[in-house]
Amino acid sequence: MSVSRVMRRLLRLRTVVHMTESDESSKKKPGLGVALGIAIGLPIGAGAGMLLFDNVGVGAALGLALGVALGAAWESSGRGEKSE
Repeated sequence: MSVSRVMRRLLRLRTVVHMTESDESSKKKPGLGVALGIAIGLPIGAGAGMLLFDNVGVGAALGLALGVALGAAWESSGRGEKSE
């Protein structure tokens, strides 16, 4: 195989990989709303549990559950997109 043939194949492969990455990055990532809900709900729930229940674990569990529910609802709303 000549060097020019190898270079053409590498350039073609790079173009295909680049197109795939840009297509993937433009799509909305699944699970992002749930992850943000967990990240926000857990510390808020732990703080509320410490103040209201005198038990950090109970507050963290409630904050986690609320964060997952709100994150899933926000993610499914889709901001004008059709839901599946």
